[in-house]
Formats: sequence, structure tokens, C-alpha cells
Amino acid sequence: MLEDMKSLTEAVNRFAFDWCGHRSTCVLSSAALVHVLRELGYDAMPLRVRCSVHSSEPRQTGTVLGSDGDGCRQAAAGPDMWHGHLVVIAENRFLLDPSIDQVSEGEECNRWMNVPPLAVEVSERFIRGEEGFSFQHGNANLYYNARRRQVGFLSAPDWKRPSHWMPVARQVLNETKIVAKQSHVT
Repeated sequence: MLEDMKSLTEAVNRFAFDWCGHRSTCVLSSAALVHVLRELGYDAMPLRVRCSVHSSEPRQTGTVLGSDGDGCRQAAAGPDMWHGHLVVIAENRFLLDPSIDQVSEGEECNRWMNVPPLAVEVSERFIRGEEGFSFQHGNANLYYNARRRQVGFLSAPDWKRPSHWMPVARQVLNETKIVAKQSHVT
């Protein structure tokens, strides 16, 4: 099942980039992926996270997606934007991050990062926000924390307007070879 989750996550990543022309699509990609998974019969929910990405090599910069900031109130996000990072939890055991590759986009100092879309099994304690987890992925070390109570993404246009994410979801559903959950034996 993990391989199917990985395939769907990679497909959403590819089609979201084709649709939007950039990689900073966590809300749109997550909305599309939740829809695809539910259409295939899987349980899926969005989850706001904080993800630190760092190199194991000295003198390389790192970055944080979904930062908690320094405790001060953050400035409002720009039009059609949202401060945070969104992933998908599937079957209450898989974290799917179709847009983690955005870490290498933008800042010149982060071009060293080669972090592909992610599908990994996580604990229920992580999903409940009781523990973080870290591991190596691509050429970086990642550390995720769940932020269950933070749901500002629900008002972001890329979440609430199907016209933003449905073209990606349709393309994934039309081109995927993954069969509905009912035919899986787990």
C-alpha cells in the first residue's frame, strides 16, 4: 500500500507543477490528493505541519516550511496565500507530502536540496501531535511536527475552490493505474 501512496503523491506533484508552473502548491496539492484518495476509497485528511529541512553536510543552509515564527504575530499572508505547510494523512498511518520539493525552489542558498515528494508511514502519536519524527529523505534530513489545531488553510482559495485543484485531481484519476481500496488486500 505504501507504494500506491507514493505513486499517487508523485503524480499529484507532477500534475500540480504542470498546472501551476511552480512547486509551492501544498494547499492545492493536498486538496487534490485528499480528493483522489477519497475517490479511490481511502480515508484521507489534511494536516498542517512544520517541517525543518537540513543538510547533513557542513556549511549548507536549511529551511523550515510551516514555521511557528519567533512568537510574534506574523504578517498576513498575501492574496491567495497561506502561512503554513500542508500534507495529507492517508488511512491514519501514511504521511503524504506532494510538495516537499518546494524547499529547493526560490532561495539560491537552498538549491542544493534534492527532496522528492514523500510517502512515509507515521505513528498515531505523530498524527495526534504528541511527537515529531525525523529521517533522511533525498539528500536532506527532515523533521516533521503536526499542528492539528491550526486550520487556516480551510479558507485558502486553493483549498476551498475546487476549480483550483480539481484539474490536478482529474488528471491523476484519469492516468493512475492504482485500483480502488476495495480490491486491496491489506
